[in-house]
Formats: sequence, C-alpha cells, structure tokens
Amino acid sequence: ASVFQDLGEGMLHNALQGYNATLLAYGQTGSGKSYSMVGNGPNKGLVPTLCDRLFQAIKGSQESRQCQ
Repeated sequence: ASVFQDLGEGMLHNALQGYNATLLAYGQTGSGKSYSMVGNGPNKGLVPTLCDRLFQAIKGSQESRQCQ
C-alpha cells in the first residue's frame, strides 16, 4: 500500500466534505520525511498526489453542475 492510500485518501475525502486538514511530517533527520511528502522525479509524494486528486475532484464536480 502507498502512503497516499494509507493517509491521503481519508484526508482528501474529509477535505472534500468541508473539514480542515493538516498534514505534518515529523521525525529524525534523514528518515525520509521530504521524500514521503514531495517525492522525487516520477515518484510523486503525498502532497503532489493530494493536489492532483483534489483538482481532479473539483474539475469533476464542476463538469457535473449545470448553470441555470
């Protein structure tokens, strides 16, 4: 399972429901906090994946709405 599946999906779901969300990385120097949060190259971290999915959800909700 990926970090996004473990942490990000629930956080994204709650944010889309209108709840505030905070993501904090804490740990020893060199333990992989930045890599987990941001990623490297083609391996997207938690934050870029969350942003991609958030904007996809917003775009999907805009397309399903009709102006009256």
